[in-house]
Amino acid sequence: MKIAIENVWNDFLMKPQQAKDYLAAINSPWVGFHFDIGNMIKFGPSEEWVKVLGKNILKLHVKDYSIAKGFGVKLG
Repeated sequence: MKIAIENVWNDFLMKPQQAKDYLAAINSPWVGFHFDIGNMIKFGPSEEWVKVLGKNILKLHVKDYSIAKGFGVKLG
């Protein structure tokens, strides 16, 4: 079993390089990243996270997110 760190809207990891550095500090083949595309809308383009994290992504979560609904989140 592997442990996948997920970034949610708690401002823990707000840039892809921060996430990569965090995983590097843990330095374990048993720990990677749970990448939720919908959660990334707050922190920038999802494709940038994929480019930086690459093989560190253990799980990909695809879901709908509506900017129009806003969910009370300030983007950008």
